[in-house]
Amino acid sequence: MVTLRLAALFSGGKDSTYAAHLAQEMGHDVSYLVTMLPARDDSWMFHTVNIGLAPLVAQAMGIESVVVSTSGEKEGELLL
Repeated sequence: MVTLRLAALFSGGKDSTYAAHLAQEMGHDVSYLVTMLPARDDSWMFHTVNIGLAPLVAQAMGIESVVVSTSGEKEGELLL
């Protein structure tokens, strides 16, 4: 099996937390949990509910958190 060093998109919610956990269980090195922080609460592309807790969840998992700001506007987020 090939072991990959990964950065996972991470909202801090149950689905992204479980996905990161499964990747670790498969033997991969999840080095970073990347959270997209939209400037608007009505982001077209990214989860915003309790997004401020994502770095704390990453810390509890022992994985480095990376927070990337985004406009929250549909056209801008689709071009990322």
